[in-house]
Amino acid sequence: MSAVQPILVENLSLFIPRVFTNITKSRIRHIFKKFNIGEVDHIDLVNRMDKNGTVYNNAYIHFKYWIQDHQTMTLQQKILNPNEEARIVYDDPYYWVILNNTGTYHAPGAPKKRVNIESTADNLSELTSHDNHISNANCELVSVDYVISLERANKALTEKCQLYESSVNYWMNLCHELRNQNDDRLEQDNEPTNFTPLTIEDLTGEAPVIEKPQLART
Repeated sequence: MSAVQPILVENLSLFIPRVFTNITKSRIRHIFKKFNIGEVDHIDLVNRMDKNGTVYNNAYIHFKYWIQDHQTMTLQQKILNPNEEARIVYDDPYYWVILNNTGTYHAPGAPKKRVNIESTADNLSELTSHDNHISNANCELVSVDYVISLERANKALTEKCQLYESSVNYWMNLCHELRNQNDDRLEQDNEPTNFTPLTIEDLTGEAPVIEKPQLART
């Protein structure tokens, strides 16, 4: 039985989960053209932040067309196979992990799904729940991906602030304790004592005898 020939998926779009922030859209476009993979139509970069506070981008890549050859079809097979990992080494040893973009494709200029959010940061966490309903007509329209990225960034900043606050409280308590110890030591040093100056009698045990000088006779 002959092996099944791979079939090119023409409408396949890609997702790169982590891209350095210094990598531009034009460079990503150039890499796919350089490796003769296909002609990129447009690229969406979404800013993210990990739990360590490192900022990076998600990249969503949409194609005008894919190059129809064996290399490209093999790459697509790896991308669509959950048991394999597709990579593109764009600058050895640096590489991107390439995944299938399972999100909804939006044609250029077509309206995208958007949600209303209030301008206050207090309601960011509620935006991910499916039962959230916001009726404020003056709310700004933003994409769902942007809202999620703001929520993650806000969570990371909140964790950092809590860490800094704990550190500040520790040092303030330590300074307060040292100041109290120093004040106690100064009070002991300045405490009055019943000191009586010593007299000659105290030193010799008896009063000094002063002889009267003898006057010379003429």
